[in-house]
Amino acid sequence: MKVIAIAVLFCAIFISCDRRLTRRIEQDEKMTMTASIYADPDLFAKNANWDGPIDMNFVYRNLFGLEENTIAVDSAGRFDLYITSPSVVWSTGINMPLLVKPGDELKASMNENGDVYFSSMTSAARSKELVSWQILMDLFNTNLWQYRSESNLRLSDDLQSSNYEQIAKARMEKFLTRSAAAIDSVLPASAATADLRKSALMYAHAKFSAAWLDYYWSNRKAVDKPSLVKQLTSLTSLAGEIRTTNDLMYYNDFLSELLAHIVSIKGSYIRVVDRDAFDTFMLSSKTYFQGITRDFLVTRTLYSALRAKIISYPEFVSTCESDISDRHYKQLCHYLGKKINSNEMIAALTAGNSFVPFDSKQELSGQELFTPFKGRLVFVDFWASWCIPCRKEMPQLRMLKRQYSDRNIGFVSISLDNSIPDWEKASKAEQLDNAANLLLKASNDTTYNFMGYTIKEIPRYMIIDQNGLVVNADAPGPKDPALRSLLEKYLKGF
Repeated sequence: MKVIAIAVLFCAIFISCDRRLTRRIEQDEKMTMTASIYADPDLFAKNANWDGPIDMNFVYRNLFGLEENTIAVDSAGRFDLYITSPSVVWSTGINMPLLVKPGDELKASMNENGDVYFSSMTSAARSKELVSWQILMDLFNTNLWQYRSESNLRLSDDLQSSNYEQIAKARMEKFLTRSAAAIDSVLPASAATADLRKSALMYAHAKFSAAWLDYYWSNRKAVDKPSLVKQLTSLTSLAGEIRTTNDLMYYNDFLSELLAHIVSIKGSYIRVVDRDAFDTFMLSSKTYFQGITRDFLVTRTLYSALRAKIISYPEFVSTCESDISDRHYKQLCHYLGKKINSNEMIAALTAGNSFVPFDSKQELSGQELFTPFKGRLVFVDFWASWCIPCRKEMPQLRMLKRQYSDRNIGFVSISLDNSIPDWEKASKAEQLDNAANLLLKASNDTTYNFMGYTIKEIPRYMIIDQNGLVVNADAPGPKDPALRSLLEKYLKGF
């Protein structure tokens, strides 16, 4: 009985945690506010230190570091932030981060020198913390400037040394030691200052890590590609202090930039722009990173692809989910998959702007889908990798494309495949043009809706005129001689 009771208790705890995570994700979407910052009117007036009003928009991350959010001031000079733990946020008008805690009621003011400072409206102890934090940020900025200056001044000597990486590492450790000493001087160790000391040290470590990355990247022309990859991958160990999703708020930019630099060498990509870039980012995330940083970058790559409308099929989401160990990112992938899978979608093989989601009626207008073919006649071929009659028509379709290559007509292939790998393999075999090769996802298990028509059988062909209107919803196939006569008839009006 004890074993059963323990198992039931464990399941109850797991379900409770899962529900809390789901609620947190849903709260992130609704932007439930738990901290506020009030700005004095003077902050928006001209002053000696600023050529114009200060921009007090605050920027922070939510959804576990995946999405950047800007919160604008309202008419009363108030910012509301949703945070569930102490979070670093940045104001676009102030060159320093601010550590905000849940429940904070903060006030942004300006002193006689024109400098912005923050204080708590409810707690004197919290105001003292904010003063200490600002002192530390000023010290860190000074140390960081000295670190960059020393690195640049000794660049020529560094590059000639066989211990280039060791020299760079020793220099960073020296300045991190200075930062730790600054923390000790401003925030003596105690239970009351533990969270603030941890946040300050982690922020300093993340900033110096980013500077070290810049140092290597700025000098990339001085070393060969294998050496540069070695230098960059050596920086992955700097993420060793990351233990939780909350820790990632300090490192997410550094990690994302580090991954982008590695990928740019491997595949000449700087962001997730198409399927090849997605695959390269995903493989590099799994190859060069470990633990929670790996899970973060895998999830971020998937999130970027979904946001850029490059991929939309459940296989991708479920594959990413199975590759992730951290329960937060695993649940987040699952959540993203449900959000994506709940809508009717069309996905393109490559370019993100070819991806077109259905509207609430699961229908698309010709104008929306065929923007690249505006002003042209469009021949649409509905097919699937498993459809033998469809595949038998493909050689004639290729011939038809060549014959009409100089005419005012475009050809679009829309697959009803359930498997993206099968679709991609068949598309390559049939030499389909990626820019005009789309995947139609069913609105339920069996029904495919397209521009007001239900696609029940394939092969199926349609002809759409230059205005995006369907002029023939059941046209002959490429093998049928009647198709050419029909195309010529419609082309006469162009």
